[in-house]
Amino acid sequence: MKFFILCVISSITALLLGPLIPYWGLMIIIGLAAALVGGNRMTAFLGAGLGMALIWFAVPLWISIRTGSALPMRISAIMGFQDPVILMVLTSTIGFLIGGVSAWTGNSFRKIFTDNNLPY
Repeated sequence: MKFFILCVISSITALLLGPLIPYWGLMIIIGLAAALVGGNRMTAFLGAGLGMALIWFAVPLWISIRTGSALPMRISAIMGFQDPVILMVLTSTIGFLIGGVSAWTGNSFRKIFTDNNLPY
């Protein structure tokens, strides 16, 4: 359940706030959300990472299809890729890592204060 909650929160955050704030602002928000939701670190990493990756793949794909622009093809050619979908997959992989590391960090920050198995 916490996986799904973090996936939805990170997706909505990336979709609504992505055009307004830089990626590090999204990282802070997702990290805070992961700290509030809790769960284990792997669930937080995968949930937020998947949510962010889906948006970072779907939005450029939707814009490319809707506008029919040749810009994605030209940018991918400049970067040395034959297909613009490879560029979108690379972008979504970066989004996955950004969302996942943010949630992992937020969840780890929560564990500092809620872990009762401290050695002292």
